[in-house]
Amino acid sequence: MTVGAVNPELYDGDIKYHDVVHEYYWTIKADNILLGDQDLGLCDPVRGCKVVADTGTSLLTGPSRPLDVLLNSIEVDDDCSNLAELPDIVFVIGGEKYPISADEYVLTIDANGDE
Repeated sequence: MTVGAVNPELYDGDIKYHDVVHEYYWTIKADNILLGDQDLGLCDPVRGCKVVADTGTSLLTGPSRPLDVLLNSIEVDDDCSNLAELPDIVFVIGGEKYPISADEYVLTIDANGDE
């Protein structure tokens, strides 16, 4: 997320714009949230769901029921050795797909407690 001018040397592709749909936070409407290509029913098929673009945190969170469905659908090995095999979490916003890969959504901590 950027406020003001952008430096084209710092990104690839086109910049996409989406309307804010709530007066608090940076809330935008997601058409759907997928696990790979799989629709887990996390968003209402007609209304979609609201998501917040919070650049002040490095965590993904959400309402407990849809989050439980999502987390129970992802099987991460205890040693995280299967990260390359895990599906992306894909936010569909305004018809555009924004994937987050497993190495971005799984927090790996070694035996010393280091990330």
